[in-house]
Amino acid sequence: TIQTEIATFKNTSDDSKVIIITDDTMEPFYELGDIVGTDDFTTHIALDHLIGCNCIIETVSHDILVRKVISRPESECYNLIGTNQASRDPLLIIPNVKILKCGKVIWHRKKS
Repeated sequence: TIQTEIATFKNTSDDSKVIIITDDTMEPFYELGDIVGTDDFTTHIALDHLIGCNCIIETVSHDILVRKVISRPESECYNLIGTNQASRDPLLIIPNVKILKCGKVIWHRKKS
């Protein structure tokens, strides 16, 4: 079952995080109701290795979402970008965000 898969994935790392996609901003990669996970949901001093990657992100305001991470030169902030240019979600692009935790999405299950 999907619950068994989630439990197994969460047991792979103490720093794992699994969430359900709650908007259309990351289509066609992830759709509403899909489940995604990372095995490295930690505080990173430098996010260079995650620039351009689809990530699970926790902002300093404790919002948790999935977006592509884009760097901002000379800044401690990042731009978070959705991949679905047809989305009408007002949070498709979130500029100047300070990131608390971030991990690359490495696990994905389509909604059943």
